[in-house]
Amino acid sequence: DNFSQMDSLLIYFPDTKTKAEQIEEAIRHIRTLPEITSVRQFGGHSGIGNILFMPSISYALVFVKPSFPPTNLGQSRQLGDQIKRILNQQNLEPRITGSYQVLVESSDSIAQDMSATSIITLIGLFILLFVIMRMGIGPVLAAMLSLTIGMGFTLAITRYTLGQLNLLTAALPAVILGLGIDFSLHIIYAFREQILKAPENAA
Repeated sequence: DNFSQMDSLLIYFPDTKTKAEQIEEAIRHIRTLPEITSVRQFGGHSGIGNILFMPSISYALVFVKPSFPPTNLGQSRQLGDQIKRILNQQNLEPRITGSYQVLVESSDSIAQDMSATSIITLIGLFILLFVIMRMGIGPVLAAMLSLTIGMGFTLAITRYTLGQLNLLTAALPAVILGLGIDFSLHIIYAFREQILKAPENAA
């Protein structure tokens, strides 16, 4: 049974009594999607075909089993958008959850948090170098530029090797900025020391 595993999209319809026809039509369209291998329906009102008859229950649960694993976030996001368009066409606003939807939402949340963390870290490093350590604007901008380029390369490699960021790799930008600034400071201070030791500056 495909539903022996919990990897599926779960659509919850809170009101099947007044929107039975719209729900049935939406489910019919969902079944025709090529990425869907199986659809199961539980609960609901007797007016909805092929739903377990429970007169005292006015909601329905629809389990949608895609043909690909939930870790394929690109296909999961595309399928979720298709299902939402079908539901919107029938003026339905159900709740959608399940492993596919949870992973997509988690990935989006991680991406947003990663962007915010990176910006805050860069601002903190700029304040540390320019305001507290009183370094010149030139070395500070050079350090920021090198860190940004290094972070971009690292995220690009992560994107093409792992496919997407997860809860562990989402911390990469902050780690790269924190470690990378040490090397930048060593290079800047070594360069300044060599300048001060030059013959024309020693006199």
